[in-house]
Amino acid sequence: MTPDAVAVPWDRLLDMAIDGFAQLDRDDFDLRAVWMNWHLASSFYVEGQALNREFAKRAEAVLARQTGDLAPKKRALVATVIVEVMSAMLLLAARSNTERGAEVVAETKVVLKRYLAPLVTPPKPKKGKR
Repeated sequence: MTPDAVAVPWDRLLDMAIDGFAQLDRDDFDLRAVWMNWHLASSFYVEGQALNREFAKRAEAVLARQTGDLAPKKRALVATVIVEVMSAMLLLAARSNTERGAEVVAETKVVLKRYLAPLVTPPKPKKGKR
């Protein structure tokens, strides 16, 4: 969610975010242990929610550039939905075998792309050169 992210088409950015988090889950055994056992310690849940709120703020900043006339309150809600859907689905992927986990990641992209498609403003063509 860098400032350069606004230059990336929203659907590609979504793919990159989901793939990045899925890869992190596969590679970081500590993170995977937390995801798989968050219900055992309330502090995991509290910290996870704080992390999701931070990701939602960053997603909201990107959405501000790519959703045009979307009201700030709605934009904040959409950013939260994106992050929470990703978290829930990636948790499901983490609890699944490798093949099923990959299928869940792919379906997460479908769900979020269909959710976002009517909200995202297509980029305006640049004036001048053709």
